[in-house]
Amino acid sequence: MMNPNNIPAVSRSEVFPRLLDHTLGHIRGKVVDIDGRPIPECKIWIRETGKSTYSDEHGDFAMINIPPALYTVIVECEDYALCISPDLPVSLGDNPGLRFVMHLLQVPKGMYLQFDATRLAFQA
Repeated sequence: MMNPNNIPAVSRSEVFPRLLDHTLGHIRGKVVDIDGRPIPECKIWIRETGKSTYSDEHGDFAMINIPPALYTVIVECEDYALCISPDLPVSLGDNPGLRFVMHLLQVPKGMYLQFDATRLAFQA
């Protein structure tokens, strides 16, 4: 079926497999809060490769074409503590089922966070 712009309609299920390199790994998962509610717009990135993506409105995310290895995956969400998952194995093909549970960042009253390139510290 053609749309008004004469661009053939192609389903997602037809396109997605074409993008996958079957000699690499692919990860999929979900970002949720401690009550299991999805968190959208979280950045999920692999430290060793710099590859990143964002969670959608359902908290779901996917990254494709990642060389099989152990990686450190980091999840950043506004108002939540950083989530770091070291030594996450990525194997050939699909690696579904990752679930990152985020905790609200709680800073004691009268204190603030100071960030620099290498560390996070509380300051009074």
